[in-house]
Amino acid sequence: MNPGTPKDARERAVLVQQVVIEYLRKRGYRSTERELLAEISKEADASYDDESRNAMMIINRSMRGYDEQPMMYEEMYRELRDWADGSLDLYKGELHSVLYPHMVHCFLEMVKRGASADAQRFLKKYGKEFMANSEKRAEELRGLMGVTSTQILQENETAKLFLNNRYELFLSSYALELLLAFLTDNPRRYLLLRILNHNCRILDHTIPTAGNLLDGASGFFATEEQKALASKEVLWGTLKEKEYIKADDTDDKDATDNKGKEEEEEEEKKPPHVEADGSLSEALVPIPKYRVGATGLENLTANTKGRVALSRSSLPSCLFYTFANTRGCAMNCVTMSADASLVAAGFQESSVRVWDYKSGQQNGTKLVGHSGPVFAVDMSFCSQFLLSGSEDGTARLWSIPLKSDLVAFRGHNHPIWSVAWGPYGHYFVTGSHDSTARIWSTERISPLRILSGHLSDVEATVWHPNCTYVATGSTDLTSRLWDLRVGDCVRVFGTHSGPLQALAFSPNGRYLAMSGNTRDIHVWDIAEGRQVQRLKGHEASVWHLAYSCEGSVLASASADNTVRVWDATTSGGGKKLLGGASPVTATANGTPETSGKADGPAKTSTTPMDTAGSTTGSAAAPAASAPTSAAAGAAFPGGQPSTSARQSQKAESPLLCTLRTKRTPAFYVRFTRKNLMVAAGAYGC
Repeated sequence: MNPGTPKDARERAVLVQQVVIEYLRKRGYRSTERELLAEISKEADASYDDESRNAMMIINRSMRGYDEQPMMYEEMYRELRDWADGSLDLYKGELHSVLYPHMVHCFLEMVKRGASADAQRFLKKYGKEFMANSEKRAEELRGLMGVTSTQILQENETAKLFLNNRYELFLSSYALELLLAFLTDNPRRYLLLRILNHNCRILDHTIPTAGNLLDGASGFFATEEQKALASKEVLWGTLKEKEYIKADDTDDKDATDNKGKEEEEEEEKKPPHVEADGSLSEALVPIPKYRVGATGLENLTANTKGRVALSRSSLPSCLFYTFANTRGCAMNCVTMSADASLVAAGFQESSVRVWDYKSGQQNGTKLVGHSGPVFAVDMSFCSQFLLSGSEDGTARLWSIPLKSDLVAFRGHNHPIWSVAWGPYGHYFVTGSHDSTARIWSTERISPLRILSGHLSDVEATVWHPNCTYVATGSTDLTSRLWDLRVGDCVRVFGTHSGPLQALAFSPNGRYLAMSGNTRDIHVWDIAEGRQVQRLKGHEASVWHLAYSCEGSVLASASADNTVRVWDATTSGGGKKLLGGASPVTATANGTPETSGKADGPAKTSTTPMDTAGSTTGSAAAPAASAPTSAAAGAAFPGGQPSTSARQSQKAESPLLCTLRTKRTPAFYVRFTRKNLMVAAGAYGC
């Protein structure tokens, strides 16, 4: 009988060994199984060729019970790390990018197998180098440090981000060949190869520069999606007044019918576009029209006549509402009317409170209806209606004059983190823990659109000035821009170094500012899909952003007990951009701060921001420390920095001034129609 070639003999030996291993496993002879596998591995390294080693990997796939012992993950990762450190300098940077996702997944696998203590030790030992080099990765690893059981693993947002999505790695073709050669050289490295295959996506791509649209850093970044979205047109122009204001005189309308029809026929031939003056040629979504003088639109022109044009030489004054006695009821959110006379806040005790300072009420009105903590509130432009979002998964519409809820909108199955009215009422948006945002109309109780695409909680929402788009910010470190005509995502902004909790559009609709746990403020050009400005200076999370009425100034409210005012029009070199931001990264070093004193004129009293004071009663209320103000609240002027400070100020710094409180984190900031800046926070929160 012909015994066959040596290759056939080796293959038969491999099959026999596999049968023996399966028999030992069925009988429960674990120690004998390990010894046999170790011996097979030694023989493969000593005498087998590459083809035989590949065959041996098939055998080793049946030994998962041994290979997937928790400590094996640490051993395999250590080998990968040592190999990457010893690789050629030309490819070391690319190969080092592989370490981070492998380290995280090795940690998660150890937790899955019940070795939580060993997993935590592993994470602390090997996570230090990543935390020191990247703020984004440091934030992710801090989130993983609390994962100590499989139950927490299933609920942890960072863990779900890694387990449910592929981590993108940018590797050149030769670097990929080196990596695969290392992983297949030893059958015991099957664990690492499986992580690479199941949890990573390798892109054979030259790493882009920082100035490109694509972010060259590896991570959860939808590169192909980003490329496709960059080609879509975004109509960022604002609406013309005729799109939301009704003409009072119908006779005038009849007299110009013929001329109007000719113009409409000519316009119909052209697709929607942004005109030279920055306006949109037509409204792209149905918008209810209001008569001149309607609530919220009355004396609109008169309110803008006395508006102060803000700039470096003319900084805004600020009125700050300080909420006292909030420790027992935990204030979660706050909003204001356009003239700052109405203030509404949501509390942990499931209630919403509204204060009307024109009426002189001290205790405010308590609105009860939610069955869980209220995390978001927003007031309509007419100041007649209030929206609130709660842990109970509902958004409620309240009538402020009637002091009662009108309807509960149910659709989310998880807590609602954000609610936002459309610029002209009628529509609103909610963002939830279920990773979706939903578009609603006050005429229907079911959502008009469900915006799905984020990988984690949607914590911030904001409407574009022309009502066609909505921007969302998420804990998946990205922001998305959605076209409401079809419900599709048209831009992805990110990834950033932390969750996004604050968004604001410039008044002309061209720029979107975003921030959150990143501390830095990122400004993006939505038309071109590129970041144009990064503002550094805050020392803690940024909770709210607001542009001034003409878009020349951007204000930010932060947990670091400050409200900061930024120049949104020019770069350090004086280059002007359309409506807002400049392509420069700058820090706050050397920029003067103002905290209650100013050389410029102030129109309100110079009372310190956190003067103790509260209204009577058990409910939290804004402190009454500015007696000259119609709305009782602590006031401080923005003013101009002193002469010596102006001389030392760097001309290119975009930070105009910093307004500090004593112990009050700033929850909210906005500008009135006359460009008075108003802000609010809870004392000692």
